[in-house]
Amino acid sequence: MMPRKPVKLMLLGCLCFVLPLWQGGAESFFLQTLRPKDARTMALGGTYGTTSRGYGTLYGNPAGFSLGKAQFATFSSLWIYAPLSEKNIHTLLGSGSKEENLHTLEEVLLSNGFGGGALAGLGISGNNLGLGITLITDNYGKGETGAPDPSWYSQTQGNFIIGMAVPLTIGSATLAIGGDVRPFFRIEGSTSATAFIQNFVAGGIPQVFTGMLDKEARFGVGLALDLGLLVQFDRFEMGLTVRDIGFPFPMGTVTYQETLQSFASLSLPRNKGSLTDSAQPIPEVNLGFRWAPYGVPGILEPLLLLEIQDPIPVFMDGASWWNLLHLGLEVKTLSFLSLRTGFNKGWISGGLALNLTFCTIEGAIFTEELGLQWGSQPRSGFSLTAALHF
Repeated sequence: MMPRKPVKLMLLGCLCFVLPLWQGGAESFFLQTLRPKDARTMALGGTYGTTSRGYGTLYGNPAGFSLGKAQFATFSSLWIYAPLSEKNIHTLLGSGSKEENLHTLEEVLLSNGFGGGALAGLGISGNNLGLGITLITDNYGKGETGAPDPSWYSQTQGNFIIGMAVPLTIGSATLAIGGDVRPFFRIEGSTSATAFIQNFVAGGIPQVFTGMLDKEARFGVGLALDLGLLVQFDRFEMGLTVRDIGFPFPMGTVTYQETLQSFASLSLPRNKGSLTDSAQPIPEVNLGFRWAPYGVPGILEPLLLLEIQDPIPVFMDGASWWNLLHLGLEVKTLSFLSLRTGFNKGWISGGLALNLTFCTIEGAIFTEELGLQWGSQPRSGFSLTAALHF
């Protein structure tokens, strides 16, 4: 167990880092949770956190730090919000003419919405400790026929995670309690969805990146706590997480170019004018179950996952009960190939993974519900993940 004094010093240091940035008199708004859309999560119906393993505990259940020996991992994911089809793949790769590619992406923008995101990180988890860095970005726009040019929204967050877990044995069951302290920065901005697509078709991601540099965005630095509970009994597990327990923090106006220049000089960007917005993270409560039925070791090993995620919108905003439900089924065959399917808020997902000695390669196709009611705003996409672990 980590001594109490270092833990207290860790908490005090994080508070000293964030609190000087606070200024009063700002308007408050709620900060949307930025979830990674890695391939494992999306293939298994969005079951992303309560019974996570390995590097997944850095953005999942911190009680999972108690599982196994310490393991170092570096990982990255890329996801695209567009139906997986040969036509869309050719368009994303720039294989067609500019006119054809522009027409295809405009159709996707209207029918599904278009965008994507990425996750990159590295860290150590296990032996009751978790330490890591993650960077998550998510970008999306959705058009409507006959409506004005829609906005393209961009959200990026960098996290530094330091946490610990305490395992306890109670009879034949194991109980683990974990938590982490997470200083983070957040930058949010928007631009014209049409302009984004035109830049993408003209020059790909580099052209999009260049076109965003002079755009203004909101930037701030905050502090959040994540808590987790994990109960293991034989081949059954129950996990509970409360993530994004945060303090209000100020967000001011900067440009993306100013932000990059500041990071390059190991400093924080200076806000233009007075701070006018105060961001408040919204705590998210998730409950999950994991069951590994008996199979044939090394040949056929099934795994079932169930999660009840974020019930607050159901009671406060009238969201459908379907929005709570996430199911996942994985069948590992021949010790290295995993076949996956899931049920994400009423929509089917699927994927597979290659589990090699020092690396994992995963893919997924998915549909998720963005609206309060099933079928009101579905969004389809695909995700790829690669990780090295030692």
